[in-house]
Amino acid sequence: VTSTQSVARYTLAAQPNAMTIGTPTTSTLPITINVTGNSAGTTYSLYNTTSLNYLDSAGATTSTPVWQTTSTWGSSFAVTGLSINAVYQFVVVARNGSNTTTATSTASAAKYTLVDVPTSTTVTGGANGLTFSWVASNATAFYAEDTTAGSNSTWITGTSFSPGSLSCGTTHSFRVKARNGDSTETAFADAVSGSTNSCGSGIAVNVGSGGGASVTPAVPATPAVPGVSPAVPATPASVSLPSTASPVAVFVKTLGVGSKGAEVKQLQQTLRELGFFKHPTNTGLFGPATRAAVVAFQKAQGFKTAPGTVGPATRAALNAGTGVSADESAPPVPAPTTVGEFVSNLKLGSRGEEVRMLQAKLRELGFFNHPTDTGLFGGVTRAAVVAFQKDQGFATAPGVVGPATRAALNNL
Repeated sequence: VTSTQSVARYTLAAQPNAMTIGTPTTSTLPITINVTGNSAGTTYSLYNTTSLNYLDSAGATTSTPVWQTTSTWGSSFAVTGLSINAVYQFVVVARNGSNTTTATSTASAAKYTLVDVPTSTTVTGGANGLTFSWVASNATAFYAEDTTAGSNSTWITGTSFSPGSLSCGTTHSFRVKARNGDSTETAFADAVSGSTNSCGSGIAVNVGSGGGASVTPAVPATPAVPGVSPAVPATPASVSLPSTASPVAVFVKTLGVGSKGAEVKQLQQTLRELGFFKHPTNTGLFGPATRAAVVAFQKAQGFKTAPGTVGPATRAALNAGTGVSADESAPPVPAPTTVGEFVSNLKLGSRGEEVRMLQAKLRELGFFNHPTDTGLFGGVTRAAVVAFQKDQGFATAPGVVGPATRAALNNL
């Protein structure tokens, strides 16, 4: 007589291999589950190791695991709602028909989402120079070109490019593109053009702080001819010569650490011309480097105190255009430096004031583009640290702040 049937048991599922990440967009990453020979009825749960959340059937984050077969997930499943230019990794777990799970797969390759093409491109300038500017697009770096002169900025973190001395009366065309943390580039933004001021007559004149100067060439003397009244040549029309002096900035706001905008950028340019501001670019953000320059300027003017904020007295000195430059002050006042600002090891999950300082520092350097300094070391902060480490030429860029990264930050 045949025995009764044994209890039905499922064999175990095989541990999945690392998932494959496809071509990203600015907010999505397609991922493919590698089934490793598992049957069609095997279910899988997907996990975002950057945001520390599971994924649901729509690709959004959820706090609980969602189990689905590959046919339900889809052959190429898109993770949605991601941040621009942020790095992400994913893992997957499989389970059999008895709900026995496998070990977690190894992590997928780290992949950055894309960045947008830079916007709001403008060209400004004067007699012998032009400045091409754009609005940041959360990118790691930018590449600007003067296609007329055949010059470029190389890859930079700032948002402006000045090609240097240009001939007067010439028109130049500029364009810019961006790249993310994986060095994936955008297309170039639409080209924009700007012209230097028209050329003058070459006659030496003293030009004041406002606009161009008007000069009338002297009338040449006519040799006397006996018995003939000399004809007087017509006086040439006035020739307008462009001014090469920088315009005097008009400062009207009280500025301090955290201030941002066009007036901060003009403050940085004015302090640069006076020899106090040494940062590579005029960022428009009032950070420690700008404060140090203001302190040095105030000391050079002989102020009783140098708080590093731009108040009425400092505005008056700047607006008068008579401020003592770094070269003129006796003795020169060096810009103070902050040593040992960062002292802790920081990584994903770290939080506190030092993380907030790290975010502010990386924002000033052009790497951190989150709307606020949260004080929480998350995926966006890690992406900014990776970009900074790559920019500094580190052999590896793990995205954690250790001794070498602290030293680099403290020296800037």
